Amino acid sequence: MVVLALTSLTACSKDRIISYDQLPANAKNVIEKYFDKVNVSYVKQDGTGMWAEYEVKFMNMDEVEFDSKGTLKSVDMRSGEVPSALVPQLIRTYVADNFAGQVIIKYSVEKYGHEIKLNGGLEIEFDKSFNVRKIDD
Repeated sequence: MVVLALTSLTACSKDRIISYDQLPANAKNVIEKYFDKVNVSYVKQDGTGMWAEYEVKFMNMDEVEFDSKGTLKSVDMRSGEVPSALVPQLIRTYVADNFAGQVIIKYSVEKYGHEIKLNGGLEIEFDKSFNVRKIDD
């Protein structure tokens, strides 16, 4: 029964292009503070209501994703590093202490904690207490 319900929800969930103004206020605040709103290529909404997710793609192919409330889910930078203020301080300190000279090019909030990717190719997972769970190349 649960599988059927989840399948039905997934089937009803369709991506659609929306205007920048239709983003939740929190998402717009992040974009206007840390990114160049003028260079937004498109905004895509997946799902509706409390299941909605938003993807903002920029002209330079950088990408930011938000949940239904506009809370940051992920940042994928193709043109530089993730703005430092968007990454928790404990993660930034870990990278500075252990991978000097490398920068965070991808950051995401996951159910288990956080995940980053460095410009050198390493992917690092942290638990919710910012302890390293896994390092992968």
